[in-house]
Amino acid sequence: MPDGFPHPDKQLNLINVRAIGSTVLEVTSQPHSGCARFSERFGAHALRFVNTTKGRALPLRGRSTRVVTAGLVRCGDEVRRLDS
Repeated sequence: MPDGFPHPDKQLNLINVRAIGSTVLEVTSQPHSGCARFSERFGAHALRFVNTTKGRALPLRGRSTRVVTAGLVRCGDEVRRLDS
């Protein structure tokens, strides 16, 4: 954001997450275009591909979320989708 603060709708990016615990997250409309960690994990070619027109049409880059309710996250915690 221009003011130097992180975007409130991009607090956390989820890619194949299986442990959320008591935390409540809301998926936002903000795009995730990949980052250094994405590149380290999946490679520079994957980062370039997910930012092509074809790659942006696929849900390969993870989802941007914001924290609604902070909570404890532990390995093995259940992930549930809460529909509004």
